[in-house]
Amino acid sequence: MAARTLLAHQWLQVDTSPVDFSITEPSDTRCSTLRESKQLPIIFTIFSLAVLFRPNFLPSEIALGFGALLGLSVAYTLLDGDLLDSKQPDLSGSLSPFPLKTFSRSQNAAGSTGRFITATRDVSAAAALASCIAALLIESSLFEALNNERSGRQCLIQLLQRVAIALFGSVQNTLLLAMVEDQGALPTTLLELSAMLGANLLNSFSFLSTYFSSISILAIYLFVSKTRSAKVLDYKIDVRKVLSIVSAISFVVFTFSLLRNPGNVTFFSRSPQEVQHRPNPFDPGSSTHLITQLIDSAETEFESIRASQSKSLEEAVREYQRRYNTSPPPHFDKWYEFAIKRDTQLIDEYDGIFDSILPFWAVEPSVLRARVREALGYSENSNRGHEEWHRNYLFGASIRNGTFGRVGRNGEDEWHREAIEGMTAGFVKFLPDMDIGFNLHDEPRVILPYGDLQRLIEVAKARLTLSGSRNVFSPPSIDMTPVPDIKYTRFNRVDHQNIWTDSRLSCPLDTPARSLSETPVDSQIAYTPSGIGFIQNETARSDVCLTPSLHNTHGFFDSPNAYSVVHELYPIFSPSKPSTHQDILFPSPWYWMSETTYDPSVSVDWANKEEQMYWRGATSGGFSQDGRWQRHHRQHIVQLLNSNKTAMVMEQSHKGDSAWTTKEVLRDEYSHLFDVRFSAVQQCDDNDCEAQREAFDIAPRAQQSDAWQYKHLLDMDGNALSGRFYAFLQSKSLVYKMAIFREWHMDWLKPWVHYVPLSLNGTEWVEAMRWFSSEEQGREQAKKIANDSSVWAEQTLNNEALEVFFFRLLLEYGRVIDDNRDQLGYSLP
Repeated sequence: MAARTLLAHQWLQVDTSPVDFSITEPSDTRCSTLRESKQLPIIFTIFSLAVLFRPNFLPSEIALGFGALLGLSVAYTLLDGDLLDSKQPDLSGSLSPFPLKTFSRSQNAAGSTGRFITATRDVSAAAALASCIAALLIESSLFEALNNERSGRQCLIQLLQRVAIALFGSVQNTLLLAMVEDQGALPTTLLELSAMLGANLLNSFSFLSTYFSSISILAIYLFVSKTRSAKVLDYKIDVRKVLSIVSAISFVVFTFSLLRNPGNVTFFSRSPQEVQHRPNPFDPGSSTHLITQLIDSAETEFESIRASQSKSLEEAVREYQRRYNTSPPPHFDKWYEFAIKRDTQLIDEYDGIFDSILPFWAVEPSVLRARVREALGYSENSNRGHEEWHRNYLFGASIRNGTFGRVGRNGEDEWHREAIEGMTAGFVKFLPDMDIGFNLHDEPRVILPYGDLQRLIEVAKARLTLSGSRNVFSPPSIDMTPVPDIKYTRFNRVDHQNIWTDSRLSCPLDTPARSLSETPVDSQIAYTPSGIGFIQNETARSDVCLTPSLHNTHGFFDSPNAYSVVHELYPIFSPSKPSTHQDILFPSPWYWMSETTYDPSVSVDWANKEEQMYWRGATSGGFSQDGRWQRHHRQHIVQLLNSNKTAMVMEQSHKGDSAWTTKEVLRDEYSHLFDVRFSAVQQCDDNDCEAQREAFDIAPRAQQSDAWQYKHLLDMDGNALSGRFYAFLQSKSLVYKMAIFREWHMDWLKPWVHYVPLSLNGTEWVEAMRWFSSEEQGREQAKKIANDSSVWAEQTLNNEALEVFFFRLLLEYGRVIDDNRDQLGYSLP
């Protein structure tokens, strides 16, 4: 939770700042007066800067930071040389880790100096305690969450975690204050400052922070206790020297790892592909609505991205080298010319391609080619009967001498062949010979254990260099012959079974999805800035590793309709995947074939559209038997939006100039804003199909054009991606998107600029609809996003844009399967 590290420091100051010290003669001149040495202004300046010099501070952190400043200042004041030199009577006795008696007036200090210090001590301690309470109250989302049965448990766990961190920090800092007594104020002030800044940098109760804090505690204890040696197995060991060596080695190893792989340090809580970022400091208590804050921030970031795009081939090459630490693939100049002719809007935003291809650099090219042929060969082997279980369900494409061909016979996947051939027609002549395996299932196919994936990424990054300069692919290798008939497969078919354990394999061990608990808690702080649940970080929200609740709230993880998976790195091209899978993302043939289109001739103007959120669809998303539909995402959302359960909305006591606060309401009060119903029941056994017909008010089948009559359109996952998304974006209606499956366009579409991201738990849905339909500013924003997304979709989600992406992807793929890939790369003339 925000400010939890500073909270630890603050609670410490409340407990240990007003420490009692016996008055003794100073042993040397180290404790010269703060006033004479002018250290006190330095201390205040340093800590003020430490508190304020934070680009992303929260109100609670400000309160805690100033409380820490007050608490520390009284500790240093008590140790001021003036007090020691004045030889005043003891304020309260010896140093004690339990300073509650320091508030007693029974042992008053003699003289004005003693009274001043006593007063300063008590006032500062009280102010520090008040700031701690204020910080908790400022973070109102904690207490709002207690009103929600589901998030209440998470809230209590977070509070307990804060207490644990506070107690852990109090031990460390109590010893630090003991060092103050022995060493003097300024050196220990700098030590405390370093510890605080380090804690802010880590900002998590991770292995790394615990490890270095433990070393710090042990080091301070040895210093305070004057311990130098210890006996271990009859050997006398200089423990200070050993600890110093361990600390130095640890620091060097950590620093080396950070510098070598700054984007892949796994000491923190990370997903396989991305870092778990802390949300930006949106202010839930502002007079500006949270949605407005999110829109303003997203628009600023998106305009910055657009303005920073390369304007020439040379700039594009330099930017590629800067981002990926390697040269672009051969024929990058041909790709750039291809992209410019098609008016590509974002010439540099292809990080998704790099992330998909990167692990394959750790596998030998001949192995990659062999794995594709193995998978395709088993798919096309028809000598073992006609059962579906004897196929890998892959479509094979074969590029030879700059022409497109298919692997095997014509059949039910003919439309895939037509789409892939059409997508590559404009650039196939620039591609090297290659075999490509395309996934025919909706669901993804490849997932690796976390340890294997990390090793592959580390090896791959080490192989990337800027030395490649051959702007031509190698001649075809001798293994580029017709795909043989293969008698075995490494793909495992597990349809209609719970695959959660399998789907979280690639998650780091310290993420919630890998928790040993039966009821792990989602890491919502990674993607939402408030208790009501508006999405600020869509990448983190769709990160499976951060959301263990998916195992019983999403149909794909509970019971996929089809799932044939391999646990080794096979180059399989899929149109969508969850964050944990390693399929190579490419534009869906469904989009290129325009299977779902927007027809403006049957649409209506914004003013004439219905003020409702509209969705019609089937009970797909997973196969239901034995009542499992109750754990599937589509059923969960439809049931929730049509229930009379409570929901959270926001309101202002004085319109325009007061803070937005949340209140609980019945969903029935806003039911008129939602028209979300099933229109078909499928993917279930007879009993579950009948149960769903009884549970839901099934609407008549609708035409796609019916959707264009509504201002607010909901789009959500089915078995995988939703094929209606592009048509919705073009429709000049406001699109709301709930998706766990990621697609190729993630780098090109910006949440809160082109669509409204939604969570699966639905806590923010009612307020989002209320804001965009009822508030004047919200209605203006809804119309603007609807228009902007329509224009942007026409520019960036057309077939030409899909071809530009696919061209660059296949150049990267062609290089990574080339035996001489280390030598390949486009270099400027």
